[in-house]
Amino acid sequence: MKQMPFVLPGTSSVCFPGRNVPDWFVNQTQGFSLTIKLPTQCASNQFLGFVLCAVVDFGYLFKSSDGFQVNCIYHIKNEYGDSHHLQSYFGGWFDGEHVREVSNDMLVLGYDPCLEFTESYLFGKCSEVVIEFYSEDRNNNPLKSYNVIKCGVCLLSAEDDNS
Repeated sequence: MKQMPFVLPGTSSVCFPGRNVPDWFVNQTQGFSLTIKLPTQCASNQFLGFVLCAVVDFGYLFKSSDGFQVNCIYHIKNEYGDSHHLQSYFGGWFDGEHVREVSNDMLVLGYDPCLEFTESYLFGKCSEVVIEFYSEDRNNNPLKSYNVIKCGVCLLSAEDDNS
């Protein structure tokens, strides 16, 4: 099994053909960006991370042996209006040995424990986060013709895990 570059321990993802963000994503939108008001449990050890979803439009033929990845940028805002920016790669596909052709939309689902987010000095005072999704090749170059057209985010907490 090949390790995905730049992926933090605990991060996991799956990628398959699809055009719709699953209904259980309470926070979802058309486009590549969404804003979430953060509940108070984010400031405690109950916060486990984010479940992320991005639909990448491969309307034109994408042919590569390197695959693609989804870059996720978090713009964290605190109650004082200050912001802090974090970046994570949460999914995609990588083969490296065989050329793959994709000509339909791909749904990428992933989990990001957001370790940098919870360790941030701003974390205890966070009020909202803006999350942006971008498609890139494995060399971190934007895939300008293949955009994220829908996205969704769920906050995962220990309370959710116990129910």
